[in-house]
Amino acid sequence: MSKKSIMAIPYVCVIIINYNSGDCLSRCLSALESQTYNDFEVIVVDNNSTDNSIKALKDLPSYFKIIKNK
Repeated sequence: MSKKSIMAIPYVCVIIINYNSGDCLSRCLSALESQTYNDFEVIVVDNNSTDNSIKALKDLPSYFKIIKNK
């Protein structure tokens, strides 16, 4: 692996498990987005929420990933 490839990997990975978290999830992701430290990625794992908490998330940065469990 080249040095450039290694540097592209985020240093910190924040994993959030979500189930019907609604507004709480939105506030959490907003707080992460406003961090001054920027060498991280965010993975939200949604456990088949029924409250539309994932659909309510709009315009997430590219370093935020969503995984939907069914």
